[in-house]
Amino acid sequence: MKGFSLLILALCVAVSQCFVPSGAVRTPTYLGLFGGGSGEKEGGGGGGGGLGNMMEQMKQAQEIQKRVAEMQKRAEAERITGESSDGLVKVVFTGQSSVQETVIDDAKLSEGNAAVCASVTEAIRDGQEKCTKYMMKEAQEVYQSMGLPSPNQ
Repeated sequence: MKGFSLLILALCVAVSQCFVPSGAVRTPTYLGLFGGGSGEKEGGGGGGGGLGNMMEQMKQAQEIQKRVAEMQKRAEAERITGESSDGLVKVVFTGQSSVQETVIDDAKLSEGNAAVCASVTEAIRDGQEKCTKYMMKEAQEVYQSMGLPSPNQ
């Protein structure tokens, strides 16, 4: 029983040492809210630091959003036609690749189901390719007008 009491006493002393502050001397570290203020760099600390540049970037991002919204509105109104190689099947898309109309000439219908399906597929692929090129061109114009590098390069 005496050995058990000594073990408990040793554990209590060890645990109690966890809550005693150590003798190490620490110096406080000062961090400035807006840019430090250590004086090592030119213009260090206070007054917003680099927030002016951030505000310019936010304005530029808002301008890009505005121009992209305008571009999307124009694309929705745009009509792009994809055609089969023989010109007997036409699929009309918006600039955003949404199918608006499909026109199949009666001459194509007389060729049978397989020929009609192949021509419709061909017209859809042609229209989608034209829509992609249209949107890439529009995006390039938006980026160039803002003086930014084109995302397609």
